Amino acid sequence: MAFEVTRGQAQTGIDFVARAKGYSVYLRPGRVTLRRSDSGHDGVAVTKAANDVEVGIRVLGTTGRIQLLAEDKLPGYTNYLFGSDPDKWLTNVFHYAKVRYANVYPGIDVVHHGNQNRLEDDFVVRPGADPRQISLGFSGVDETKVNAEGELVLRAGGDEFRLQRPRAYQLIAGKELEVKAAYALRNGHALFHVGRYDLARTLVIDPVLVYATFLGGGFGAQGGGSSAGAVAVDGSGNLYVAGDTNSTNFPTTPGVVGATQPTSGNGFVSKMKRPRLRRPPVSRFPAN
Repeated sequence: MAFEVTRGQAQTGIDFVARAKGYSVYLRPGRVTLRRSDSGHDGVAVTKAANDVEVGIRVLGTTGRIQLLAEDKLPGYTNYLFGSDPDKWLTNVFHYAKVRYANVYPGIDVVHHGNQNRLEDDFVVRPGADPRQISLGFSGVDETKVNAEGELVLRAGGDEFRLQRPRAYQLIAGKELEVKAAYALRNGHALFHVGRYDLARTLVIDPVLVYATFLGGGFGAQGGGSSAGAVAVDGSGNLYVAGDTNSTNFPTTPGVVGATQPTSGNGFVSKMKRPRLRRPPVSRFPAN
């Protein structure tokens, strides 16, 4: 997921936007807005269409000293050429893999990152800070509940968004030590119940918002989209999908064999990590 700095291409108050086929994500201090659209655009439209579904997740009771930090600058940039007047064009709009809002609560940051269909909002609790401060509110939602799997389910019209069971851990001696964590609902707000952990070390609470369960991108210039010809699961629970695509925005991640389409033979092999691991799917375009 690439977070694009806003410099006039989005409505006032939005710091970053991430866009892909059928949805867009907007970041403000202490707030994430997800807009799903059936209009066919790639999240480019600034105004909300009548049939769009928009869900907001807000960090409640934040401090007034939130600091915005863009992290892990990505290669490439976007240009917006509005009209024929060059003075109104926006050029070299940079992209970042992570956006950090530091001190949303005293001693607690939230770091946004993700991939094509998963948005992760890591709460980084520094030593001495209290994770019980964290409280999440929701807008545009008809129903909020915790299901049998411990996921937080948000229903908006006919759509369902899921915050997967929170994963909490501490990094000790280079290894992630799991800490028990679960959601609790109070007056429509979501809280985190966290088990025992080392108060002298940083704690990370990692809820993952899943808003689409698909692999693929938009249609290419000649239509067609993507199709899968084979699916397999290995002994570790990782999923492999092989197929072909002519999509111009098929999801890839850093370090792939080929991040752009070849001129012909657009085959792909994608590996999706076992759920609850932190790394996003890896997609490759094999050589012709």
